[in-house]
Amino acid sequence: MPSALSADDTAQLLATVSVVAERLLTEALGGRVRLGQGQLLGGAGRRKPTIRYPLLDAPNQAPPSVIVKCVPGYRQHFDATDSDAASLARGFGNEWAGLHFLDGAVRASGQPPLSPRCFGGDHAAGLVVFEDLGDGECLADLLQGNDPTRAETCLLAYAATLGRMHAATIGRGREYRSLRHALGIGSGSPSTGPTSGEFIDTGWINEETDWQKDSEEFRNCCAGVGVELPAAFAGSVREVATALNRPGPFLAFTPRDSCPDNHRFIDGQVRLFDFEGSTFRHAFLDAAYARAPFPTCWCVNRLPEVLVPRFEATYRTELVKGCPEAADDTIFGQALVTACAFWTITTIAWSLPRVLDEDSNWGIATVRQRVLLRLETLAAATELFGYLEPLGAVARQLRSGLGTLWPVDEMPLYPAFRASDC
Repeated sequence: MPSALSADDTAQLLATVSVVAERLLTEALGGRVRLGQGQLLGGAGRRKPTIRYPLLDAPNQAPPSVIVKCVPGYRQHFDATDSDAASLARGFGNEWAGLHFLDGAVRASGQPPLSPRCFGGDHAAGLVVFEDLGDGECLADLLQGNDPTRAETCLLAYAATLGRMHAATIGRGREYRSLRHALGIGSGSPSTGPTSGEFIDTGWINEETDWQKDSEEFRNCCAGVGVELPAAFAGSVREVATALNRPGPFLAFTPRDSCPDNHRFIDGQVRLFDFEGSTFRHAFLDAAYARAPFPTCWCVNRLPEVLVPRFEATYRTELVKGCPEAADDTIFGQALVTACAFWTITTIAWSLPRVLDEDSNWGIATVRQRVLLRLETLAAATELFGYLEPLGAVARQLRSGLGTLWPVDEMPLYPAFRASDC
């Protein structure tokens, strides 16, 4: 991967990027655009600089400022065996195509925007230009605040945004694939192999392959602490793998990292950003973020139990507008359990081996607290919805065993809800 930028590199970047950004904005807005002095967000030395530019001169429909995300070292054409080049190509391509696709899909549906407006990208410069959503609040801020009403409002707005995004994009995978090719994204050299080339060119993520690896590691984790797996465990693992590989009506566009800080809460609506991992995959891998909870995030505490079904009901109300299958209680419940099983087993496979002997902190909770909470919530979900019970039974047994071994405080409620009977 490229090294961090030096101060001199950063100064040169700020001086040159605006020329490309002005051209892209002028083309997108249909009138001359002149940018002011760029502000490097996050300080100097960032590997992938993000710059805010004010618009000093622009057509009336232009935003007051834009964000330019740069990827130094990016190459449009590369040998797919070069892992660094492939990684940069994926991130840049996903960001550009994801912003462009979701903006267009939502506008076509007549809904309010769910993401920044995309003004274009440039392969030679390795940058993409999009609307600036500002420095406002996000769900992570409100969950750690002291206003339970506002935290709940944002949580449900976040659920609605996920549901609207999925409803607007289900069934549009070919359109997304065509857009990527039209933008020239992910074009490796002719030596690109079929597997890596498919991954890079389309943005598809093979969750099923990763799940198989993680479920094997989970088996090893269970064996390491003396938890025996029932014979039915393997069948449940295959059910999850099948759902991931063939999502059917639930194949939708997703940012893939829907953390509670990857958006802005603006005028009662949540607008998403950070699309470097975006792809099409099973929609409920996002929908389960409240129940899991927040499996890819640093900002994990416990939500009040009553809010989880409210979150899912809000999400479902929006999802059924584009996915009528979600109106079926059994189908909806099984999809939630599938996603919870994926996240629980995957995150435990990542984390349990390194915290068996000594706990570690991540964000606002420890890793052991996360492990115990997710095992508990998976077991409860399988019992509530009557699906994948063998996985739930193993989760409950592992939770009991680890709870005995570890002197860990219970995962606390998010600060916003600690003094509330929400």
